[in-house]
Amino acid sequence: MSKTKQSRIDEILSKRYVSYDKCIDGVHHWLVKGSKDNTYTVLHNHATDTWSCQCPSFEYDEDHWIAECKHTCAVQQYVMHNNDIGYSEEDDEAIPQPF
Repeated sequence: MSKTKQSRIDEILSKRYVSYDKCIDGVHHWLVKGSKDNTYTVLHNHATDTWSCQCPSFEYDEDHWIAECKHTCAVQQYVMHNNDIGYSEEDDEAIPQPF
């Protein structure tokens, strides 16, 4: 991962721009505030361990060699940092934090 991308992820995390929203059918919904004050939804399918994001960078990357963006990486690092890796499909209250 590039230093620039990691610095953007660090900014997202330091400003508490990551917030857990809900779990629907084993898919965890996270809200991440973007750099232009828009909010993106990051989805994590716990069963298949797949991630997606609604940001243009993730949605319009035609190659998708690595299915990630700074928002999905920020949520992954947030989850790992808070030792919430083993959250379950029934867990509707992972780590709520307001923006």
